[in-house]
Amino acid sequence: MYLSKPIQDLPKEPSSLCMFLRKHIEGSRIVKVEQINGDRIMCIQTDKLEMDGSITSTFIYVELMGKYSNC
Repeated sequence: MYLSKPIQDLPKEPSSLCMFLRKHIEGSRIVKVEQINGDRIMCIQTDKLEMDGSITSTFIYVELMGKYSNC
C-alpha cells in the first residue's frame, strides 16, 4: 500500500459509496490500518467522538481483487 497523487479528475457528483462513507465516518479519525492474514484484505478502523462523550469505532474491510489490484 502506498499514497499517490490523484491522476483522474473528480466527478461532478459523488458516488453512492462516497456519500455512504461521508455519512458514517465524517469527523472520524483513522486509528489503525492493517492487512488481514497477509492477504489482499485490509481493515481500516476509525474512531469518532460522539456528542455524549463516547467513542464510536467503525471498521471498514476492503478486499483488493482483479488484475489491477497490484498496480
